[in-house]
Amino acid sequence: MSSQFALFVPHGEFKVVRQHNILLFRISGAWNLQCAQLFTDCIRNHIGKMSNGRPWVRIMDMSAWELSCPDATDHISRFADWEDRHGCAGRSFCHVSATQRQLLMKKYHMSNPPVLVDSVSRGIRWALRAVNLQQASVMLASMPISSMPDAPVIL
Repeated sequence: MSSQFALFVPHGEFKVVRQHNILLFRISGAWNLQCAQLFTDCIRNHIGKMSNGRPWVRIMDMSAWELSCPDATDHISRFADWEDRHGCAGRSFCHVSATQRQLLMKKYHMSNPPVLVDSVSRGIRWALRAVNLQQASVMLASMPISSMPDAPVIL
């Protein structure tokens, strides 16, 4: 096998919508390291496009996520430091199970504590306060979760 090909293909999916300085992700499946790497690359790409220097936040819809293998968890935990150094004002997690809650607390114990909410709309409201956007009602109207593409968006 050529070294240019990964030993494993990504397992798990994510979709992303970006509005101003808010990244909204819907994640699904059981993630392996390769999916976690694509996810962090996607965040880096979006943050690179936000050249306004303002804080940004990440909202995670966890309703279809099935956890991840340990190396994927470790990768995301290490990535939290990069996020913090690049303007992340916080992370909101929606529809979190008790098991996911424990994992999130472990992942982000050295970073901003995760904000756990029971719906995506509450996550968006939290995000708007966190980044201090003035056009809250316009943002809520223009960012419905139903507008996310059917296929995973991996940039």
